[in-house]
Amino acid sequence: MERRHSQVVLVGIVLFAFLTASCSSGIGEPAEDFNLELQTGGTFVLAEQTTPVLLFFWAEW
Repeated sequence: MERRHSQVVLVGIVLFAFLTASCSSGIGEPAEDFNLELQTGGTFVLAEQTTPVLLFFWAEW
């Protein structure tokens, strides 16, 4: 039982390290410019924003 617990912990650490390394490549760097058409009409242009923009991605499978 203790060996299985150790394996689960090891897999968790490896997964955490992989995700941390893969997600940290763009931290602190400016995002690439993009445009979005708004539902209310008009266009959102990231380069035109003068304040920080928070992007929230949500998916429901």
